Amino acid sequence: KVNGIEVNNVMVEEKNSNGEYELLKDISDNDQIKKVIGFIQEFNFDTAVDEETKPQYQFHLNYSSEDSSVKIVTYTLEKSIDGKGVIVGTSDGKKVEKLNEEDSNSLYQLIVGEPLK
Repeated sequence: KVNGIEVNNVMVEEKNSNGEYELLKDISDNDQIKKVIGFIQEFNFDTAVDEETKPQYQFHLNYSSEDSSVKIVTYTLEKSIDGKGVIVGTSDGKKVEKLNEEDSNSLYQLIVGEPLK
């Protein structure tokens, strides 16, 4: 749950060669969803990022609560320029954070399904 709202799944999309996002995977395992939510709750979007962001991935948290006006929350994910970390942002690109190497590896593995290289 995020802010008391039940998350059904996390949909992950990857940008294709045409610059459009297409479905990469759908995370429905509760343990994996909890891990993704755990990262989101730790994000500190006050961190300044000097890199220009061109997200390769976006992931959507799909909510089941009928009481909430928010049904989907979208975040972006991309590798940092040095390839040792990831940069996470809000869908509007206004809030961005660069994660440390350990968290980057864990979140990238969860979202993309492969090690950060």
